[in-house]
Amino acid sequence: MVEIKSNLLTMEFCPELGGSVSTFSYYTEDQRFALMPSWQPDLTNPESAFNASSYICAPYPNRIRGASFKFNDKSMSITDIPIEHALHGYAMTRPWRINVTRSNFIKMSFDSNDFSDITYPFPFSCTQSYEVIDRTLQACLTITNSGQTEMPAGLCFHPYFARNISGDYIEKPILQFNANGVYPTDNLQVPIPSGPACGLSDEQNFANGREIIAGFDHCFRGWDGKYSIRWPKSRFEVALTAKQKLGHSEISTPLHLVLYSTDEKFAVEPQTMMNDGFNRIYDPDFNDHGVQVLKSGEHLTLTYSLTVRHF
Repeated sequence: MVEIKSNLLTMEFCPELGGSVSTFSYYTEDQRFALMPSWQPDLTNPESAFNASSYICAPYPNRIRGASFKFNDKSMSITDIPIEHALHGYAMTRPWRINVTRSNFIKMSFDSNDFSDITYPFPFSCTQSYEVIDRTLQACLTITNSGQTEMPAGLCFHPYFARNISGDYIEKPILQFNANGVYPTDNLQVPIPSGPACGLSDEQNFANGREIIAGFDHCFRGWDGKYSIRWPKSRFEVALTAKQKLGHSEISTPLHLVLYSTDEKFAVEPQTMMNDGFNRIYDPDFNDHGVQVLKSGEHLTLTYSLTVRHF
């Protein structure tokens, strides 16, 4: 485990499992507030990274229906997964190299060519970095096409936030953000867009702030790049802002956590493309899918800043 910290924030990382975050906390003089639920990595089980405080998704965010897609008139299959639909890419369950560490900064790297078991048809490399200064976190994720042909690409940060950030209160945190549409889904255990984005229902409209209900799982279109999360009883607020104009966001709660408890969490995910976007590249009904086609040597970057306020 590797730790970085400022005078107010502390983060810990597990380079062996995706460089994933295992702790993100705010400290006052006499108390720790776990803004993200802490995670104890199990190095014998790479899939335990799915329970990390935060992880990255590359070379695609979230989900690919049937673990297959077409690109440049060729059918592509992702065959090295144990489930029906591809989830979260390749980088979150494999080791990352540490390139730079300072007391408040870490940078790590990943190269798909280092792993013979990756069957993704396009070689790629990634870097991720985190820096904490006072009450602000800066996070950056980059993917580079290291092959000789074009490749489709997308990125996502997948942070979980705790409903209850201290042992003093049972909280109902309020999430606020703006979006102009949401993708309908079919009745799958892992929801995947089934059609073009449509209008927001009341429970999907967070423009004025609302609680996230248990079992919520939706991909939004037209996200304006900003989230606000408030814990009213604990008197905390997190403001997360994406540097790039992304246009897509995933909001979800793990389906097995349906009651308020000290370990319940929700995911607020900035991402560069819609879920299953690789299967929508050539669909005229999805002209804003967000998939980026990278030529050899080109890269795609996702950056966000997160500021914590204790009021």
